[in-house]
Amino acid sequence: AMTALEKITEDNKIEGKEIQQFDLLGMKKATELNPYQSEYKINLSRVYLTRAFYFASLKPENDETKRQLIQGVVNEINLALIYASDGYIGKRYVKGGTKLSPNMVYAWNNLGTICQQVILSGWGDQNIINLGINAYKKAIELEPVNPVFPGELAKIYLVIDDFEKAEENLKKSLELKPDYGNSIVQLSQLY
Repeated sequence: AMTALEKITEDNKIEGKEIQQFDLLGMKKATELNPYQSEYKINLSRVYLTRAFYFASLKPENDETKRQLIQGVVNEINLALIYASDGYIGKRYVKGGTKLSPNMVYAWNNLGTICQQVILSGWGDQNIINLGINAYKKAIELEPVNPVFPGELAKIYLVIDDFEKAEENLKKSLELKPDYGNSIVQLSQLY
């Protein structure tokens, strides 16, 4: 028998959403075959984040289904964070993208992006905020001439109302690339 979460997921399939299950199965299989390939873990983390937002978009029919959907969103976010960084799934420790490749800027950007999206969607807590800030700081450390990372870090600071650090990072972004549109727009919104 299907759980309420499985049933609502089945009932709410729309074109293109079916691929999420295929992507999940394929990426899980790939990470099982080669658990030391950070790109597989990074891609799997993105699949879980997509699934979290998909579950969050569904409309529950009753309180039980709502509870299961919320739990589904939280579980998928946790799995996204684990595969992006590290953590335990049950009793099994999983090394995610940043732990497997600590000097890969793409892994740190992925972790920062996941945290940022979770925060911006209203599902983030202080731990996710700190994780996102630290991920973007590491990306900046690894690639200090990239204007994107300070601009993305600024978005997190804006959400938590730390306007001073947001402005500092936006200015840093524009020092690196004076015509960087995202940072220009964000900075203009500060004033």
